[in-house]
Amino acid sequence: MNTIGDKLARDRDRLAGELSPILEGQGQTSCIWDYLQALQRLGEKLLQEIAALEAEGVYDSEPTPSWEQRDGSGAYLRLVYRTEQGTGQRRKEYVGANKDKIEAALARVERTRRHRRLKARLTSLLAHVRQVNEGLRDAGRELGRAADLWGRDLHSGGQALTPNEKVR
Repeated sequence: MNTIGDKLARDRDRLAGELSPILEGQGQTSCIWDYLQALQRLGEKLLQEIAALEAEGVYDSEPTPSWEQRDGSGAYLRLVYRTEQGTGQRRKEYVGANKDKIEAALARVERTRRHRRLKARLTSLLAHVRQVNEGLRDAGRELGRAADLWGRDLHSGGQALTPNEKVR
């Protein structure tokens, strides 16, 4: 099974492999590695929380609880969903006045809200991981170009030439 957590781990390992030889001489490898691992752990934690909420039950879309009053029989709960595109109609789900059903419905609404927030956070994290990947690849390319330009072999710890020296 190919999960987002697997993708984060693969990206982390690939980037670490590409950048380690360049950055070891700079003493930066462990800092970057730790950051990539922290991003992976955060992604895995978000995925676990999302899966747990889904296992408990969430609504397909986030409803708004609406209390309505009936003549003589007290208040009851309805869940009102956003307007479905193209129809202009709001879908309503009757919950009723039963305390247990109301508590279960409101708990599910809260889980649905948390689920939506966690998924948005995961989407943001994945976008950040893509930016980090691109930035590290760009940094690796630039360090390689600088090494070529100044005649320094970063992989073997060679000595850098000064700007006035000729490149061999």
